[in-house]
Amino acid sequence: MEWREESAPNAKRMSYAEFLAQENLPPAPIPDIYLVDEDGNVVKNTRNGWYEIQSIYAGMAISERKAPTYPGSRLLREVQLELAVKQKEMQVMQDLYEEALDGFWFEVGLPQVTGTNVNSPQTVPVTVDVLMHVKSSLQKNYGEKMRKRLEPFDNPGRDRQRFGFITYKRGYFNPVVLQLSSDAINVWNSLWPQTQVRLRLLDRDGHPIAEGIASAGFTGATCNDFVHPPEITYQPTFRYLMPNEDRKFEGGKLNLNYSRGWYFQFNFTLSLAQLGQLEAAEVTLIGADGTEGARSITQVVGNR
Repeated sequence: MEWREESAPNAKRMSYAEFLAQENLPPAPIPDIYLVDEDGNVVKNTRNGWYEIQSIYAGMAISERKAPTYPGSRLLREVQLELAVKQKEMQVMQDLYEEALDGFWFEVGLPQVTGTNVNSPQTVPVTVDVLMHVKSSLQKNYGEKMRKRLEPFDNPGRDRQRFGFITYKRGYFNPVVLQLSSDAINVWNSLWPQTQVRLRLLDRDGHPIAEGIASAGFTGATCNDFVHPPEITYQPTFRYLMPNEDRKFEGGKLNLNYSRGWYFQFNFTLSLAQLGQLEAAEVTLIGADGTEGARSITQVVGNR
């Protein structure tokens, strides 16, 4: 016979503050030994574990509840709860951002040789247009997902700010405003501008010939653009969009003017040898921490 205690996986463990927020329960007079370990770290427990402790101390006799306490211990508990909830709120912002990275799809324009002439076989200037569109699933579901995940943190307490976004439900777009912590909103606003779009030109073996990276141009308000993406109007001054400039990499029309989404133009310098090997293009959305999101690989029709 052998006795062992197996800890629950981290994904199923939470702090007491997170448990209260998740279950919408008032705090009970739980001793600090259950909330903070000997190193001063916030203790995490399973949902069932917190329920057992909550049920014990929430039902204490009145005389026990009136046991003497010290101002420092009360303030310590309040600060610990506030920090735990704020950390959870910031993590939800991070999770929502990362989950949005897969909600896009791309179109790649036919590569164009720019300039009036080519002076060297090693320096051929090439321009490639990329369009990024929002998937229908992200457009319709993301706002409601934000509401469900962030609404438990809605609180008009101290250091809170208005945070607005748009949801889509039953065919209608509805504005939502919540009171969230300033730190969580700062996390949200700092993540989106770091998003990038990467274009790789590939040879016949799938190896990169050239690579370009551009800012996605996102901001903290980009989530509102999901429901009504910006209109693309490509019309340089004193020049019309030529037919070849409005063709897709794989054939067909790109419909560059009046599409909805985001437009990027990548410029490369290739050799004639590289130009002859060019067969495919790969576009990837890169998140703030290097996480790869939506991706598409486009090849010339007939070479797939």
